[in-house]
Amino acid sequence: SKTWVDGFYEVQDEGSQLIAASVDAAPGDVVLDACAGNGGKTLALASSMLGVGKICAFDVDKRRLKHLLANIERAQVRNIVEALENIGSLDELPAASFDAVLVDAPCSSVGALRRTPSLRYTHDDPYELAKIQ
Repeated sequence: SKTWVDGFYEVQDEGSQLIAASVDAAPGDVVLDACAGNGGKTLALASSMLGVGKICAFDVDKRRLKHLLANIERAQVRNIVEALENIGSLDELPAASFDAVLVDAPCSSVGALRRTPSLRYTHDDPYELAKIQ
């Protein structure tokens, strides 16, 4: 719909909404989303922050970050979201202070199976993801 294209809302499962809400991000906070994926929870955090503050979005899967970049543009929150595209590991992240850190591990997208059952045949191997984490 036009309202989605214009960034007025993001479709998201209840579990993802609850995880983002549990961070209790507020305007002015600095937040690290360590498993940002396509950016659904990142967008929820940005909404809570009312356009004020900073979200550093990281994911080990750089393909997912490409989708995140498109989503933050669509949602018009590029001013507070920084996609950490050039960092391969959180160990490479410069020392920083965050008001909150969101880690929705294992970053497998298994939560999306309900919406897209065909993913069960193509999703990432949880055992391989556990090694990364």
